[in-house]
Amino acid sequence: MRYAMVLPILGLLAACAPITAPSRLELSGNAGGVLLVVQVANAFKPAYQASLLEVALTPSNFRPSVGPGPDPLAAYRHTLNSLKRDERSSTFVLLEPLPAGTYVLQDVRGQSLRFPVAASFQLPVGGTLTVRPGRLTYLGRAEAVNRERRSDQELRAGSLFPVIDQRIAGFANGTFDLVVRDAQAEDFASLQAQLGRVTPDQVDTTLVKVQP
Repeated sequence: MRYAMVLPILGLLAACAPITAPSRLELSGNAGGVLLVVQVANAFKPAYQASLLEVALTPSNFRPSVGPGPDPLAAYRHTLNSLKRDERSSTFVLLEPLPAGTYVLQDVRGQSLRFPVAASFQLPVGGTLTVRPGRLTYLGRAEAVNRERRSDQELRAGSLFPVIDQRIAGFANGTFDLVVRDAQAEDFASLQAQLGRVTPDQVDTTLVKVQP
């Protein structure tokens, strides 16, 4: 089961991620770049909007170790910049250079931190992408809305544990309605300063997919 394990605390001592724009992207040498925008809304428990979000981007030939031990994805995790946060939703962006190659995006997870509650959630999105030298790979805009579950067949938004925190924030008893769309025009306009000299003919589009 996807949520049989408790998600590790991402940044319990760090409080909420500050509202910051990503660094200006520079494409040079054998490097390309990736852009992913994620909007998370907790409609079920609006007082507990997302505070932090991270993704794992692993090389396509990566094979994690099996068994107990350190987090095998730790070296591949990227913390997204927090662009906007209010009482209705939080918006995050991943805009980073990467060496050219094929990658797998997985384990998109985050937290809602509102003292004394620290609750976690996971977004069921992922996919394989190719980064080419001197080009930006646009992964789309994922829009996730947490609502109350209507049946046991609906995937939980987060782990069952810790019980009190997860239920207060609505992730143990909520589920995400999630769509991924191509919002290049909107996203590029809002990140124009950070995209630097990237032009439309330097962009490859590979939308991440909602996982069953």
